[in-house]
Amino acid sequence: MMLQILLSIQYIGIIALLLMIVLVASKRSSRTQVFLIVAMCAMLFNIVGYTLVLQSTTKELAMQARRIVYIGKPFVVYYMYLFVLEFCEKPVKKLHRDIFFVISGCISLIVFTNDYHHLYYTSVDFTEEGLFPHVILGHGPLYYTYMLLILFYFFNMIWVCISKYRARESKRVMAQVRCVMAIVLVATGSLIIYLLGLTGAYDCTILAYIIATFLQERLTRKYGIFDTISIARDEAIDLMTSGLIVTDEKGAPIFSNEEAYRMLKRASIDLSKNLGTILETAKSQGVLYVDEHGICDGTKEKNLDTMRAYQLSLSMLRKEEEDKGQMLLLRDITSQHFYEQKMKHEVLQKTRETRLIRRNIVGGFAILLSARDQMIGRHIKNTSALVKLFVSKLKEEPAYQGLFTAEYGNMLTEAARLHDIGLIALPDEIFHKLDNLSEEEFALLRKHPESGAEMIDQTIKNFESEEYYHVVRDMVLYHHENVDGSGYPAGLVGDAIPFPARLMAIADVFETKRNAKGYEGSAGLSFAKSVLEENAGKQFDRGLTEVFLRYVEEFDSVIVKREEPHERSE
Repeated sequence: MMLQILLSIQYIGIIALLLMIVLVASKRSSRTQVFLIVAMCAMLFNIVGYTLVLQSTTKELAMQARRIVYIGKPFVVYYMYLFVLEFCEKPVKKLHRDIFFVISGCISLIVFTNDYHHLYYTSVDFTEEGLFPHVILGHGPLYYTYMLLILFYFFNMIWVCISKYRARESKRVMAQVRCVMAIVLVATGSLIIYLLGLTGAYDCTILAYIIATFLQERLTRKYGIFDTISIARDEAIDLMTSGLIVTDEKGAPIFSNEEAYRMLKRASIDLSKNLGTILETAKSQGVLYVDEHGICDGTKEKNLDTMRAYQLSLSMLRKEEEDKGQMLLLRDITSQHFYEQKMKHEVLQKTRETRLIRRNIVGGFAILLSARDQMIGRHIKNTSALVKLFVSKLKEEPAYQGLFTAEYGNMLTEAARLHDIGLIALPDEIFHKLDNLSEEEFALLRKHPESGAEMIDQTIKNFESEEYYHVVRDMVLYHHENVDGSGYPAGLVGDAIPFPARLMAIADVFETKRNAKGYEGSAGLSFAKSVLEENAGKQFDRGLTEVFLRYVEEFDSVIVKREEPHERSE
């Protein structure tokens, strides 16, 4: 009686499996669908073979039927494993798939050739006692090794299902996960019960496969595991070189192809956490920028060698005028998108390198001046220190705060060391002369601003920013202009004199008078201070002079004082 019940269950399982294979095969092809179909075909061989085992009356017939069982049995859990991991978006690498396939094939071959070895079954006996006639098998080392692999399959499937469920996606996806989890748990539980010998001679894993068949029907019909994917495949059949992500109607991910998986993995992007951002990007700018840390802002200057750009195309999936989800295609456009940016970046880099070289050349002139005459070297160092401090003080003055940016202040400080660069063009007999200059010699000296401006034109013009070029040139050319128009070389008046030149004029004269011959110690400071006070509004900008005099002791503290017994002033 029990045997008849078991056989009836087997026949029901065979019919149910055939119907399920037809149902799943009618869906649009996908890797998930193919894995499930092959798993069910392997189940069919398993169940048919075990049905013959139940009806066997001799040991020989039982072993022949068992060989039929093992045409499918090693592949059932293998393809179920591939199906579950593909569904949970944790696809198995091709190398691992190939290895596991070979192992499954070897198990089938070993069972088929068991008459010639004892690797899988160490003994085979037959008895008619119990619920039905059956073989009694002694198990060899490969049998237990294979059972451990099967348990690995099951526990790994349970883990990825839990991870998928904890992602808290849409209700439909969570229902699909629960159904898949039920299939895995039923199969796992039946295997453990069978290995513990709690069902006697009956292999209860067969019953578990039959239960799994009805759960698969529910998964396919009620929860529509293949429906949304089918719609996406219709539209994306020619675009599979692009990344493909399919969401349900609420925007939760339910499928991504290998290319999308590769793109996201390379950028360390967790799809379940970042899909909302990706979809918003697709709707707004249409280009997704990523680097090795994840999604980034492509409008900011970054290392273009590590950034990638993906063109996003988002479309709704509809069936019978009902929204079923969304399809997002990702196309790698890095090469063409960043070509222009890379070219600009390379040109900018070369320009910076050239600019640095030219700045060093111009700076070399100042060094050459310092080496040519010790006093000039000290003068350049002192005026640079004075301008730097002057800039910091002016930044605190309400009347000048709007004028200064950090970059502009740095430009003034850098320009200060170049203000007398034109002196390098003077002949040695004038450059080193300590006595009073003749009119002709003084006329040559007065040309040094123009000589310096020409040198600036020949070295940094067109290689620096316009602002930096004009700051340097104005300071070099006009720092001997007086606000009353009595200066040189152009006789400019008041605010017509560029600001950098008015600034330098004060620092230049203060340093020269502070270190004038015969005015050592505090006398030098008093003399320099009196010159500024007497000439404010005449030679010097009155507002700038007032600020300078307010901090004159502090300015005096940053300069190197004259050490030589004889100095000349310009």
